[in-house]
Amino acid sequence: MSSTPSPGVYYDVPFEDYKEWDAMNHSTLKHGLRSMAHLKAYLDDPPEPSKAMKLGSLVHAAALEPLEMLNRYIALPPFENDIRRPDGTEYANVKATKAYKDAVADFMDEHPDKTVITQDEFDVLKGVCAALQANKRCRDWLFAGGQTELSLVWEDPDTGVLCKGRIDKLLPGLIVDIKTTSDAMRFESQIAKLAYHQQMAFYRDGLMLASGEECQAAIVAIEPAAPFGIRAAIVADDAINWGRESYRRLLREYAACRAANEWPNYESPDYWHLPSWATADAINDEIVELVIGGQAVGVK
Repeated sequence: MSSTPSPGVYYDVPFEDYKEWDAMNHSTLKHGLRSMAHLKAYLDDPPEPSKAMKLGSLVHAAALEPLEMLNRYIALPPFENDIRRPDGTEYANVKATKAYKDAVADFMDEHPDKTVITQDEFDVLKGVCAALQANKRCRDWLFAGGQTELSLVWEDPDTGVLCKGRIDKLLPGLIVDIKTTSDAMRFESQIAKLAYHQQMAFYRDGLMLASGEECQAAIVAIEPAAPFGIRAAIVADDAINWGRESYRRLLREYAACRAANEWPNYESPDYWHLPSWATADAINDEIVELVIGGQAVGVK
């Protein structure tokens, strides 16, 4: 199913097919927060997945299909530990040798039905699964019933722009999205910085338009490294409302740019000014808290 389908909800669509659907997704739309020129550049030439994005895909697999993890993935053995020069000394770069490359190729040929990953990546998969199982809210959301990796298509009623989205997990009345983060304790800042609230509003509205189903949206934030810290919560309505206002503005700008085939870059200011935190007043007003004799004292 590579041709773009009509609006609706679609199950079991391979991600490669979903990517080919000619419709606006949030990964592209969010680049409009910088400028429409940035959105157009991403639309014309999407970058290759980064290492962080590939790790995120593994975390999704562990979270959404934990029982299938061992069937889909296998860790590459440490062949480099056994490969030496004829005189027994180590190679400076053993992974560049023909012997190592042949060993890897043979291993992959022996497991054609599995995705070969590094041992470190496999350990992340196992750690994520264990951490999610230990968290009651995550167990209830991710390991219960429900549909995973749904693909949506809908038409934005204000602009006529055809949109698409891919939902990680859908429970009755709840969309669940999984995000990796380096620091789950400060995930609120990441929500704002990466426009996750905008994405969740986009998904909520898309699901309503595609199926008539009204849902809340939740995010599970997990650190992909030991001890695999997790925080999981529903996205508050005020954040969703801010996100909805933002993505609708971007869709209107995108529709106008597409119609005119004009993609404006940044606007220049009349003058460069310092940010508020760097001004003398802000520095002078800053209060530093010191602990003296066991008592906190505010010092300017």
